Amino acid sequence: MNTLVIHPKDKTTDFLSLIYKDKNYDVVTDYETLEDKHRLKELIYEHDKIIILGHGTPMGLLNPRKGGYIIDDSFADFLNEREVVSIWCYSDQFFKRNNIYNEQFHTGMIISETLEQLLVLGDIYLNKEQQLENMEFFSILVGECIDQSPEEMKDHILENYTSEDPVTQFNRESILVF
Repeated sequence: MNTLVIHPKDKTTDFLSLIYKDKNYDVVTDYETLEDKHRLKELIYEHDKIIILGHGTPMGLLNPRKGGYIIDDSFADFLNEREVVSIWCYSDQFFKRNNIYNEQFHTGMIISETLEQLLVLGDIYLNKEQQLENMEFFSILVGECIDQSPEEMKDHILENYTSEDPVTQFNRESILVF
């Protein structure tokens, strides 16, 4: 299976590169113009599996360098025809909004920064270093099972991502397959 990773350059999500480290995947890190969106759709069409990583909203995957979205509703038909792993905040809502229900691995809101802890949980439970370690561990776990079925991925992560801190517990609830 040929796999495409879409992971916009962003130092706050560098830890996600552990998911595809040492794998023979095609990786896209930088798309800047509408012309690039056309090329990105072509690349999605050329691959069987698409892994989408970064920051996002229910409207899509954010472009941290230019603003706006790299993945938006215009990609729905392309993604509906592929095996997809989406790890960005509220990726689940993006796929639900676009009526894409074909047993894929998605995330809801994922706390990946200390500010998000404060905003979502009302307090900071992990310091910056601990938060990064938490996200690196999560990413390593995803990388260990990225070539398995979505259900097997979810099971593997939930079996191993088990710290009792509120951040991990919140993130566990955001690991979804539908």
